[in-house]
Amino acid sequence: MTLSDAAVMVLNKFDGWNLEKINDVYMGFTPKDMPCVLYIKNSDRIQPYITKQWWNELLSKNVDAFYWFNTPKYNYFFWLNQTEPAQETDKEYILSVEHSLITNKNGVLSESNRRNIIQKTQQRPISKSELSGSKSWEVR
Repeated sequence: MTLSDAAVMVLNKFDGWNLEKINDVYMGFTPKDMPCVLYIKNSDRIQPYITKQWWNELLSKNVDAFYWFNTPKYNYFFWLNQTEPAQETDKEYILSVEHSLITNKNGVLSESNRRNIIQKTQQRPISKSELSGSKSWEVR
């Protein structure tokens, strides 16, 4: 099991998502049963970016498109339908960390950040029992 698969397993089990891996992306439904696609990118680069090919591919599905960008220090979670690229190069879009739905420093989601995600995406509330063992996330 990859780290990406484990992260999606947590989303499915604890946050009410229903995602399954299809090729290089995860497709399924948000906790509000909205169709969605999620692409997870692991990178050593500090600044979040997405290739133009992936940007176009994800948004062409006409569903909620999410992009999870992992670095050794931070994880950024973008809702691409609500994100504008900060810069553009020939092959990629540079994303602003200010547009990240969440920014994770330690790998575990805090209650305040879960509330932030729920509010921004209008998803179901998370129970306190699902928050056990949480560490701090930086809310953007």
